Amino acid sequence: MGTLDTSKNVVMYDIDLWDTPNNTITALKNAGKKVICYF
Repeated sequence: MGTLDTSKNVVMYDIDLWDTPNNTITALKNAGKKVICYF
């Protein structure tokens, strides 16, 4: 499991659903980012 760098100027994040805390997903969505979760 790596560290998610949320400082990048990107439109979308493709992240692991089980390894990413819910508050991180919520923060990304609140920042207007598209979030795709794989499992």
